[in-house]
This record gives sequence, structure tokens and C-alpha cells, in this order.
Amino acid sequence: MTEIFQSIYLILDNITGIIHSLFGKYTGLSTSLILILSGILLLFWGYKLKKITLVIIGFIFGTSLGVAISDLLNITNNNITIIIMVVLGITIAILNLLFYFFTIIILGILTGGTIGLFIGTIIDSSTFITIILILIFAVLGCLLSITVNKIMFIFLSSLFGYILLRTGIYSIHILNISRIIEDFFSIIIFLIGLIYQFIDNFYPESSYESQIEKNKSTH
Repeated sequence: MTEIFQSIYLILDNITGIIHSLFGKYTGLSTSLILILSGILLLFWGYKLKKITLVIIGFIFGTSLGVAISDLLNITNNNITIIIMVVLGITIAILNLLFYFFTIIILGILTGGTIGLFIGTIIDSSTFITIILILIFAVLGCLLSITVNKIMFIFLSSLFGYILLRTGIYSIHILNISRIIEDFFSIIIFLIGLIYQFIDNFYPESSYESQIEKNKSTH
């Protein structure tokens, strides 16, 4: 379990370094706040703001792919890395909008595979067993994306909202908060956002907004 979080923190360190190298400290701070606000947006209203969510998720995938390519090619110039991230981010964001259903299936497969890898790492299984787990959960993610599209979209928007929120909180070093506290609050907000989205989209009559509309109609 410790190795998993060390890998996550290493990724966050790399992303944070790129964020703060954009144009200096204040731009880095602004980017961190944008990440936090975008994360909250996806967490609580990801399904309702479907197009915006698709653009944000596509941009996340694109920029992450840009970081991976830069590492693979050993690119040390942050400006070049940023250009690659932005270009790929915008490209995949546009593709997400154009191919909505296909995008959800791909996201379901990737999310399922990641969960399988996560479980394989936790139980410290062999490479073969880990690959089997990845394949099983990838197929499960694909099937869920096809059969329960709405549920998967809510889950995925909340998950990516959590990733954005977690990255944004971590990149603001001026707060000097321990990682355990950051993890705790991020996970709590993730669960609250996930539950809120399910209630708001499956039981809209019980939501706060619906209650306000009912009160208006009675007066």
C-alpha cells in the first residue's frame, strides 16, 4: 500500500513542478485553484454539465499523456512539455465531445483496468494474476459503461473530480498541510460529491433545488 501512495505522490510532484514552472509562483497558485474548482465542479455537477465534464476529462487524459511522452523522450525543457500537454489535452477534449459513447466505454475500460492493477498491487500478487485482474476489471468496466451508462458517467466524473481536487490541494505548498490530512479531506469530499450526484440525478425530488422549486410553487 505504501508503494502505491509513493507512486501517486511522485506523479503529483511532477505535475506540481510543471504547474509552478508555467510563469512563476502566482500563476502556479492560480492553476492550483483552477484545478480545485474544476474538481469540485466535476464532483458535484459532473453529470448535469456533461459536455464540460467531457472536455475536462479529455484535457486531463491529454495532459497526462503529454507528461508520459515527455518522460519517455527524456524532455527536460518544461516549455516543450507544456506545449505537448496543451496540444494533446485540447485534441482529446475535442474527440471526447465528438465521440461521447465511445469515450465512456474507453474510460470505463481504463478505470476498470486501473482498479484491477490497484487491487493486484495491494494483495502483492504475481504479474500473471495482476494481468488477469486488470483484464477482468477492464471488461467489467466496459460492460458497465454500455449497460449502466448514467451510473458510470456519474462515477467517472466524481473520480476525475477527485483527481483534480487532490492535485490542486497538493500543489498549494504554502498551506504546509500533511499528506495524510490532504488525503482525508479529498476522499471525504469525493464521497460527498459522489453521493450528492446519485441523489440529485436519480432522486431529484429530494434534492435541495427541488425543494426550493416546490416551495416557490406553493406560494
